[in-house]
Amino acid sequence: LEGFINGSVVAQAVHRAREPSPQKMISILDAGDFDIGGYRVRYTTNNRRGSNYVQMSVVGSDGRLQV
Repeated sequence: LEGFINGSVVAQAVHRAREPSPQKMISILDAGDFDIGGYRVRYTTNNRRGSNYVQMSVVGSDGRLQV
């Protein structure tokens, strides 16, 4: 799930940049909130964690997420 969230943040940042470059990506990530289906991620120049929330989860044999 973490990889999905990271990929979604990068995809949104690339979309906002229109013509991405390393400097543009850094400024977009530092300036924005990202909403990943209700899960909010925020980066600033002083905080590059994105989120402090951690929860263990397992995908069961039926394909459903178990928390």
